[in-house]
Amino acid sequence: AHTLYDWLAPIREARPPVSAAGERTLYFIRKDKEVGAKGGLEMAANSDGPLDWSDLLTIPKKVHFELYIRAAMASKLLPNLPMAYLYAYENMCKRLVIRLAQRFVQYDHVVTSRLHGVIFSLLLGRRVTIIDNNYGKNSRYADAWLSDVPNLDIALRSDFKDA
Repeated sequence: AHTLYDWLAPIREARPPVSAAGERTLYFIRKDKEVGAKGGLEMAANSDGPLDWSDLLTIPKKVHFELYIRAAMASKLLPNLPMAYLYAYENMCKRLVIRLAQRFVQYDHVVTSRLHGVIFSLLLGRRVTIIDNNYGKNSRYADAWLSDVPNLDIALRSDFKDA
């Protein structure tokens, strides 16, 4: 997150959020097995439609990224892997993060059930509303680490039971 904060600074500063009256809302809602019972999909009914990571990452990008990850894992077995490879991997990650950030900053408010969507949006200075996943991870994280963040709300908490 520390590296991301620096990478995102020019984007964050170039597009500060507008006032609540004129804001645009991104519904970044998970569509996988962790979606909560309330899910948040109904909140996005009057929007352009909810997005998830799979909607933002093209198949060629996913394949490219997977190849880099496999090569990075192989680099532990191949200590003589050229440093140029590692720089190329970092540059690819940075380009991807910046492309995603440029999409997120088009919105002033992010409603999300994705924990990394929460963190990413806060790093971009957006107002964030959290929707819990099916076992309460998002609200627990927010309660533990983000309780003093002023532009963060928890909209829907899961009906999870503590073990």
